[in-house]
Amino acid sequence: MATKLEKNTFPAGHTAEDFKAFGPVVTENTKWGNARMADLGCMKQEDVDSNKYYHIAALQSTQNNIYSMYSEWGRTRPDGRPDKPNFQFTVCGSLEECLKLCEAQFHEKNTKRGVWEKIGSKERFVSKPGKDAYVVRPTATRMVGLPCAANIANEDAKGEKATIAAAAAPTKTVKKAARKKIDAPTKKLFRDLMGGAVTYANAVMSGGDGKATLPTQNAIEEAREILDDALGRIKAVGNDIDNQLKDRNLRQLTYSLYGLVPKAKPIGAAEASWLLTQANILGWQQDLDVFETALQGNEINVEEEESDVMQGIPADVEWIDTKSELGAWLSQWWGSTRGRNHSHGACKVHNLWRVSRHGDEAVFKKNVENTLGEMGKWNNERPMFIENQKQRPDLTLAERKLYWDTNTALTYHGSRSVNVPGIIRENFRFPSELSNSNVIINAAMFGGGTYMADSWSKSSNYCSSPTSIYSGGGGGVQGRKAFMFACDAICGHPHVAPEAHGFKNAPDGRHCVMGKYGYSKGWHGPLINNEWVFYKKNRVLIRYLAEISW
Repeated sequence: MATKLEKNTFPAGHTAEDFKAFGPVVTENTKWGNARMADLGCMKQEDVDSNKYYHIAALQSTQNNIYSMYSEWGRTRPDGRPDKPNFQFTVCGSLEECLKLCEAQFHEKNTKRGVWEKIGSKERFVSKPGKDAYVVRPTATRMVGLPCAANIANEDAKGEKATIAAAAAPTKTVKKAARKKIDAPTKKLFRDLMGGAVTYANAVMSGGDGKATLPTQNAIEEAREILDDALGRIKAVGNDIDNQLKDRNLRQLTYSLYGLVPKAKPIGAAEASWLLTQANILGWQQDLDVFETALQGNEINVEEEESDVMQGIPADVEWIDTKSELGAWLSQWWGSTRGRNHSHGACKVHNLWRVSRHGDEAVFKKNVENTLGEMGKWNNERPMFIENQKQRPDLTLAERKLYWDTNTALTYHGSRSVNVPGIIRENFRFPSELSNSNVIINAAMFGGGTYMADSWSKSSNYCSSPTSIYSGGGGGVQGRKAFMFACDAICGHPHVAPEAHGFKNAPDGRHCVMGKYGYSKGWHGPLINNEWVFYKKNRVLIRYLAEISW
């Protein structure tokens, strides 16, 4: 016979250290199966903020082998930690009784309160009207809970320490390729960047006791599907932000996303700051990339000196001495390409790396060669400072000529520091990769493409520096400066856009879209810097990474 104890009390004579929790963990809504614990979350109830969580686990006493159903519930604070949670033990007569109680409690919070409904491209689990269904949160690194007992052991059914595999779905595997020996500055770079990703994830996720509760790789992929569906819904709703905020499908997709990936959000925050609108999707896309990097960082243990910090990254990265011929040229080039309308100080290059993503260069070279016959009646629009590249030491004379004839040039792309490993791992994400391939992304001025700049000062606005307009210094890594990519881009014959427009592709016969300084009309008037936008993979090749300050 099960005995329910008073809230927030342990069985007599027991402390937190006297219990063990076992996997497996529930990974799907409505399906308990052979699970022994579940992590659940509820973000909204009928448009009223809740930010609630619920945890269920079958615990075994190490003193007497007695089993108890443990439940914990509460709200999540803006920093992701539990806010005055409650917990309760129900002491059971057997493991079988304990598991039955756990399963019944799971269905009470999940199955009885939720319903499957077609939202976006698939059936999704949402709350029934007037109910607050707790949805399953598949988590790869997790805390058992226990507000005053965080040291409780978490083991799998075999008594082994719980890992990502025990917690839920496996992380994405990447076929290993032969790689050059990693030099010391590169090792430190990835150790710092991946450690920074873990720190960032901990800050923005609903974790506990100083450790992030990260979603599994499968949860991240499902979250990407939700964002894809949200983009498709935005196309149907239109650009008006008020209509997007009111749209039921976008709201349900948002609740599904936060249930799956519980980013911390202040209760009562303005809906425009967190609902899935065209203004918020990009931030989510970037954060999912960081969570993926953090998963990898936790898996390989970046703190260990001998760990393979580039495990799963299909690229060779090599440090370049700034005093070498190539390093000196790149440093000078970076410093000589400040835009017309920036008050930045001089650009200082602290470190340089050559980045070679496996297989990309050969495909890019072929695309450059093909572009030569596609130039047609060219409008002679070139990136600023392209003349500065005529003596590039990393190209042969024949390559320099080909690049000039196809309007191919080194261009800049700034990014938050925590996103750098993900970009190297996955390359830039292009709209053509979205499953909803007919989506036009309106969040960016010229649609959903990869944006390049012909001045480093323009790209600096997206880096992790306090002076960066669009990042505000967010996503930085302690002890490191800002980071910026230099990428070869086939500008070819560009379409010069007269005004902001949600392009899906460059118009027929053109290779990219150019937002031209002083001519193209943006959202707030004529552009004050050039922008070069690319919509197809392999028309942009990552060449170099620089650590800079200004």
